[in-house]
This record gives sequence, C-alpha cells and structure tokens, in this order.
Amino acid sequence: MKARSGMTLAEVLISMVVLSIVLAGALCCVTLAGNAMRASTASTRETSQSNRILNQISAELQVATGFSERTPTAITFTIPDRNGDAQAETIRYAWSGAAGDPLYRRYNSEAEVVVATNVRELSFDFLTEEVEPLVTTSEGIVSQHEDSRGGHSYDDKLSRSNWLAQYFTPVLPDGAVSYRITKVALYCKREKNDNQPFEISLVYPTGGRTPSTTVLETVPVNPQSMGKNWAWREFAFTNQVQLSPAQAMCVVISQDHYSKTAIFRYERDGREMTPNAHYITSSNRGVSWSSVGNSEDMLYKVYAEVTK
Repeated sequence: MKARSGMTLAEVLISMVVLSIVLAGALCCVTLAGNAMRASTASTRETSQSNRILNQISAELQVATGFSERTPTAITFTIPDRNGDAQAETIRYAWSGAAGDPLYRRYNSEAEVVVATNVRELSFDFLTEEVEPLVTTSEGIVSQHEDSRGGHSYDDKLSRSNWLAQYFTPVLPDGAVSYRITKVALYCKREKNDNQPFEISLVYPTGGRTPSTTVLETVPVNPQSMGKNWAWREFAFTNQVQLSPAQAMCVVISQDHYSKTAIFRYERDGREMTPNAHYITSSNRGVSWSSVGNSEDMLYKVYAEVTK
C-alpha cells in the first residue's frame, strides 16, 4: 500500500477553519492585553501625577507662614521670599469641585497654571490640630569662615575698580522655616585717613552664584569708624525680611570713589573651606565677577535670627 502524499480538500478546509479560530482567539488576547497595558499605564501616570502634586503642596505647606483662604476646594497661603524681591510669596491652589476638572496653581499675581488634570476627588478640608507656635531664636551665626588648616591668607584692597563679595548658603537648625540676617562681621582694617564712605550690601545671588542687581539692604560705612589694626568688625542690618531656609545670599562691599579706604582679608586653598560659599571680586563695579570656585573664602561671619 502506498503512503498518502497529501491532504484531501475536506481536511484542508477543516484545518483552515481551526486555524482561523486559533488566530481569532490570539488576536482577542493581544487586544485585551493591549487595553490592559494602556489602562495600567494611564493608572500609573495618574498615580505619579497625584504623588508629584501632593509632594509639592506638602513641601510648600511645611514652610507656610500664614493662610488667607482655606475651603474644601481652595487654599491660599504665604511662604518666605523665594524670588529675590524681598517680599513673601503667595500661593493658591483651587479646584472647581467637579469631577474631571483640573487643579490650578497661582504664584503671586501670575496667571493660573494647571498642575493636575482630570481630578476626580480632592479636599483641602483637612483635620487640624494644636501645634506649638513658631518661635524666633536669638541671634546666632548661620555661615562663617575664620581659618582653615593649610590655607594661605591674603589681603584685598577695596576700590572703585575692585569690589569684593562673599557668597554663602546658611546652615540652619532642623525645623527652620525662615531666617533674618541681623549683622555681618568681617576681618578688616582702615587703609588711610580717608572719610569717603563705602557700602556693605546684602544682595540676592544669580543662578551662577554671583551677586545680582536685587539688593536686600545696604549700610554705609565711614572708614573713620574703623581702626588701622586688623580686627573683626560688625556691620548691623535692620531689614525685617524673612528669607526661605534655602535662600543663599551675597555680602557685597563696594564704593564709587577712587581712593582705597579699607582692606579685607580672605583665605585660599585651605583643607576645609566653607561648603557652599566662595569669595569673588569685580573690576567693573559689579557688571561681571571673577570665576566662581571653592578654593577661596573671605574671613566673615553672618548672624541671623531663625524662626522654626
């Protein structure tokens, strides 16, 4: 008997029907899997969005200094200065209350922006509890550089063509919500018997960590009030601006006349230079500044009151 060399027409038709059923089932599974993946991705995206905005709101509320509005669907509060204009910032979050509408955020007088879409449930009517009131600590040092092992000290003369500046970031205790600079101490002396004044200013830094054009406060200094010997000399500030805990600042020493009135000391290449701080100079009255590095610091002390 000879072996069969092929399939009958009936067998071919039955095979095609079975294969069609298998392919249809496979296509259905792929479709269902794709829908599930899209639903999972959308759910993950929404969860990520919710976590992000909740973390943002929580971080801002932790440093809030006051509330002017608090309803189930809207909240308005103030936080310490963040944009360098010496004024507290006002933040507002608001939702219409209708499922599917977005959550808006307004920063000061800027236009509202959408921070979360398709909000289905939200309430700012959270539980409240008694907490200890904020307290302001007594004046203390929040940044300084005195001496570093292995460092070398140099003297820099202030003049119209040589402005001096020290950038610093405050070191504050845990729980601090703001700080206010009260005075700066510098290691310096008078250069000559000159009564032409110079100025010491607190200036907000740029993103490049050099002084900007936004000044917090300036105090005039008469060189005659300084001795000819090297010593720590204090310069008081009376501003009442509460600064954000992360707000860095620049101490700028400047003058517009040509005589050299004072000398200030700085240090270079010490083993333990002050973190997040550096000394820089300007030869064009603050238009531009020397390169920013970590190897130089003025001898300085910054005092502040801290609120926590």
